[in-house]
Amino acid sequence: MDAQATAEQEALETAPSACDPDRRSGQAVSPTSRSHPQQRDRWLVPVALLYLFLAALMTWPVAANLSSMIAGEGVDIYSHLWTFHWVRDALLSGQSPYFTTQIFYPTGVSLANHNIAWLQILLWIPLQAVLGSIAAYNMLFLVVLAANGAAMYLLAREILGNRAVAFVSGLIFAFWPYVLTQNEHPNFLFVAWVPLALLFSRRTVQKQRFQPALLAGICLALTGWVRWQLLVIAAIPVTIYGLALLWPQSWTDRQKSVHWLLLAGGVTAVLLLPIAIPVATYQLRRDNPEDLYLDEHAQKQTDLLAYVTPSPLHPLWDSTLTAVFGPFHDNFDIQNQQRRPFLGYSVLLLALVGAVAAYPHSRTWSFMAVVLVLLALGPILRINGVLYPEVPMPYRLLADNPLLRLLRLTDRINILLGLPISLLAGFGCRAILQKVKRPSRQTALVGVISVLVLAEYAAFPYPVSSTAVPAWLAELEQQPDDFALLHLPNHEHEFNKFYMYYQTVHGQPLVNGKVARIPREALASWEEVPLLAELQSEAAVQIKRQDIGRQLSLLHEADVRYIVLHKALAAPGQMAAWRDWLTMTPIHEDEQLVVYTTNPTAGQEYELTTMLTPEIGLVRWTVNPDTAVANGIIKVDARLGSRAAASAGREACLQLRDETNHIVQVQCQVLPGPWQANDLWQMSAELPVETAVPPGQYKLTWQAATESNFEATVLGTVTVEAYTPEATAQVNWADKISLPAYDFALENEALHLTFYWQAEAAMNQSYKFFVHLVDPASGEVVAQVDAAPRGWSYLTTAWAPGERVHETVVLSLADVPAGTYDLSVGWYDEATGIRLTAVSNPNTPAETAVLLTQITVP
Repeated sequence: MDAQATAEQEALETAPSACDPDRRSGQAVSPTSRSHPQQRDRWLVPVALLYLFLAALMTWPVAANLSSMIAGEGVDIYSHLWTFHWVRDALLSGQSPYFTTQIFYPTGVSLANHNIAWLQILLWIPLQAVLGSIAAYNMLFLVVLAANGAAMYLLAREILGNRAVAFVSGLIFAFWPYVLTQNEHPNFLFVAWVPLALLFSRRTVQKQRFQPALLAGICLALTGWVRWQLLVIAAIPVTIYGLALLWPQSWTDRQKSVHWLLLAGGVTAVLLLPIAIPVATYQLRRDNPEDLYLDEHAQKQTDLLAYVTPSPLHPLWDSTLTAVFGPFHDNFDIQNQQRRPFLGYSVLLLALVGAVAAYPHSRTWSFMAVVLVLLALGPILRINGVLYPEVPMPYRLLADNPLLRLLRLTDRINILLGLPISLLAGFGCRAILQKVKRPSRQTALVGVISVLVLAEYAAFPYPVSSTAVPAWLAELEQQPDDFALLHLPNHEHEFNKFYMYYQTVHGQPLVNGKVARIPREALASWEEVPLLAELQSEAAVQIKRQDIGRQLSLLHEADVRYIVLHKALAAPGQMAAWRDWLTMTPIHEDEQLVVYTTNPTAGQEYELTTMLTPEIGLVRWTVNPDTAVANGIIKVDARLGSRAAASAGREACLQLRDETNHIVQVQCQVLPGPWQANDLWQMSAELPVETAVPPGQYKLTWQAATESNFEATVLGTVTVEAYTPEATAQVNWADKISLPAYDFALENEALHLTFYWQAEAAMNQSYKFFVHLVDPASGEVVAQVDAAPRGWSYLTTAWAPGERVHETVVLSLADVPAGTYDLSVGWYDEATGIRLTAVSNPNTPAETAVLLTQITVP
């Protein structure tokens, strides 16, 4: 080494040590009597145990619920628990852990690109055999936090030459806020191997021996065994520190050091082969290797203000801190709202003091911190939620690097920002202690600093997640045979992870699933079965397939025995729509689940209430609307079932019968088919009301055209009203809905309106109409109605092109002063609120509210 490097080493190893635990008679230990930093530290075990104790306090109540709750929150924690169980079962049964049919059944899915926390799993397997699955996971969570602190303590002790100061550095690293907010990602928590890799790299350069090189390579490899992405991030500080170690050396020493560091890299590469080869092989053989990348760098980077905004896990966040920092929190993108890279004000102050006071010895760590922050800020600078694309960010130079693209989110780089910050804070702590002469005061000062760090980094009560499994699913473990389950709603990013966790208890395969990068081939079943294709999106509501029985049989033939609906997870409208489509009675229902079989039988899961033919009968039906005018359409939504096989092509006729049972109109349609035994079909039948049908009440009946032995089934009573409008309008809304005519009358302090809407096209959106009575002088709306057609009973999605739909509306005029008012009407999209433009005259411009007439209120 040259003179500069030698001076640095001597300064580090002979730093004042009055706060060191080894003191005699209240006097500071002489620098010459200090133990060498590279010697075994007898304080390591007590320090690690203290970190473990503090981890239990900082993450309370995890330790109090070791077996009953899961440390952390968020859905990812459940998919990781599934991964833990799957890898354990695969290894113990001699299967490949890189492919499974337990999810995405029956196709299965490759796990080569899945986030497998290999190291934690290998540590968890023996531990769970003793403590149980959840307790072992939680215990490992606490031990990992303590191990992070202990690893930093070792590195800081060697660099700073002071055990008490090293303890503070370890404390910062153990409870680094960004790590604590990664609680649902166990394979992002175990960062202890990075400071150890730096420690042994330092010794490798200093000693140029085999043992530290071997240990450096092992530690770096273990970082990859924790998570590949963590290894990519670790490459940044490892490279910076490696260059800093080599820079001051002579050419001869540098060559030797490079050889030893290459040996460490070789060890890393060899140890990574068992988990690297399957990934590389899969990538080389797959059809779409580019699917490995999911770039969100420009959307989920770090907001600069997040570094000085306390974590939402802090116990004072809701009561006090939100008042100050809430506006920043609200402006952060969702990434920094959940995962906050808060530095801590006391830690930031110590780091700044250390960067200045210990210069030039601190420059490597200062540079490392700056580089990590700049990269974590991503390609576009974000401050308080505002993007500044005009600011040139260094990350743009590396954005296309294939390794950095693996990170997906630049915000994740903050996971190792605690490494240089902890050491810089250690330098600052050491500089402050050097100003204090009395050992007792130094010890007290270290205690105060530690308490400040813990107070700023506090995260209790730490979030925990439920381990509960619905009782019906848990009981499936007792069933001896194998079969699969389809859970609904299907949600790859959220709900499927719950289902995967439930599987760790019941053990049956799932049609659903989630892995880090879902291969396209894993979705084959979802694309090949029409029912699954419709239900693949979490937003799926209506099922359009009419062949209910056939779709269920496709699932049953693939050994999918049950469809499980989750009440709490379903979006509005989903449960009602799915129950309606499935038709049958569920085999189980409780407060959480509704369960259907995929192999229903007539007379058990559903009843044929009336027969149309010897084989085919009606299960249930609805008639809508039950009131119509000439050119209106009466529609029947029917569920048909069979008790035996039947051919296709049979007809059934809707009939209007008057009070003498005489048929005044008939409309025949072909029944669906062909039919298997115990089949189910959905059928929509229509009867357009002819102009010749007199107004009055009629029975609506349905009868098979060739089955005279079967009496007509009465579906209900419908009313046909006369079509005699007094006012014409000729308004057209976006070629979707028109208003040819309307009626109005003033009676009993109310305006009675009848609109004769007409569907101009089929509509996939639900539209609502509004009626406004407006004061022409002030523009004030004095009375209004805002509703869906027929009081939500006949939505526009059910209207057929050309169909006439009449609507009765009543506006109360009780509080409307006497005068003349404008009557206007319009339509708007129920989902978006955007009004449809209307044209009431070819020579007038389009408008959203059409003036029909003026109404005089007496």
